[in-house]
Amino acid sequence: MCSHENNDVIAGGLSKHLVAFTGAGISTSCSIPDFRGPKGIWTLQHEGKGLPESSLPFHCAMASLTHMALVELERAGILKFIISQNVDCFHLRSGIPRQKLAELHGNSFRELCPSCGAEFIPRMVNGFLLRFLPTLSLSWLVTLSW
Repeated sequence: MCSHENNDVIAGGLSKHLVAFTGAGISTSCSIPDFRGPKGIWTLQHEGKGLPESSLPFHCAMASLTHMALVELERAGILKFIISQNVDCFHLRSGIPRQKLAELHGNSFRELCPSCGAEFIPRMVNGFLLRFLPTLSLSWLVTLSW
């Protein structure tokens, strides 16, 4: 099915359960290198070359407009679930609820409390990486001003 046909299915209300499957392509515009592309990490390693340089540290990269569009589709009740191959945490950091996300390869930033099992995801606020913040109680961060 062509992409314009997909748009017609969504816009026309023919689809009741939209599920997105995301991979490296959604995050490469955020300065996150892919693995299999021409300048991907595995491709360069196979060729005996060094790792690709990123324009900013991995933990400082921000979610793309595509990530935010998925958030809006979820909030509108159109997007029901995301299956992601990415480990960059952009779906959670952009606002996708944990219960609507499967991360097939894990998450480089996810931390679990060994005592209670609570999940913690670091957040960026005004360029600072904040660690050990629970994913469910972050509404107060919106009001922070530095």
